[in-house]
Amino acid sequence: NEDSRDHGKKERMAQLNSQNGVWSCTFVGYCSEVCPKHVDPAAAIQQGKVESSKDFLIATLKPR
Repeated sequence: NEDSRDHGKKERMAQLNSQNGVWSCTFVGYCSEVCPKHVDPAAAIQQGKVESSKDFLIATLKPR
């Protein structure tokens, strides 16, 4: 469901991969259990890891 008008992926990937990004999450899932809005931040973090991994693989395999 990517939006073709979205031009912020590069900036988001840098943030996701930063020291305080998604990779510091150990996926205990407690954030989802105690979330006062009853959303699932743990799942969103895991999805961020998937997107980050895909971005890395594409960048690695894509000819320059």
